[in-house]
Amino acid sequence: MSNFRWWKEFAVFTLGVIGVGVSVNALSEIIPQGWQVVLIACAVLLIAGGMHLHVKRKEEREREERDRQEREREEREQREREERVRVREVLAVKLKRQPGVFNFLLAPWIAENTPEYRAVDAAMNKALEEFRSACEQHGVNPGQSNWFHDKAAQSLFEATGDDRWVTVGRNVENLYSKAAAIYAEHERGLGETYNKPAMAPTAETARAFVEVAQSVVQQIQSLRRSGSA
Repeated sequence: MSNFRWWKEFAVFTLGVIGVGVSVNALSEIIPQGWQVVLIACAVLLIAGGMHLHVKRKEEREREERDRQEREREEREQREREERVRVREVLAVKLKRQPGVFNFLLAPWIAENTPEYRAVDAAMNKALEEFRSACEQHGVNPGQSNWFHDKAAQSLFEATGDDRWVTVGRNVENLYSKAAAIYAEHERGLGETYNKPAMAPTAETARAFVEVAQSVVQQIQSLRRSGSA
């Protein structure tokens, strides 16, 4: 492209010189020969100066256009960085049992029907769903325990090259370990089988847990939108 532009400028300059020569030759009968040389030299200098000025202005316009495109690219990248949710390590609060003798005695049977229990359970499941969807896109086993979530996050990092997945994995692990407090479990200890009953958390701790879980979901969704999953 630059070679073509050079030849185009050279052709214009050559045609200008030829035009001046033809014009001076046509007036040779009334213009002395010495003045003909002077006129041709002046015309050539004017044409050369005009062409040089034209080329300089064209280069300046191209440079300004490149600078403008570079600024727009930098501004666009900056906006994209600002739009992304900042991935940071968060810690969910410890879920506390609702106070009172009534809740202590009857909660194991009614806990799963309380709004606080359902809110924590829904928030936890949403975070796990988003995390496992990201894992499935890369053939990573999300696992079924907090240790496997941390391991899956490391595999996501290796698959995408984005180390923010490691932080997300720790966040999911933390949510999973804290939410475990509300779920009923069957455990074996000292040769006897016993139950860990479900727990209805307090409204305050349930609300705080949900807020943290929602922030983790936003982190995962942001990474997936940015192409990291």
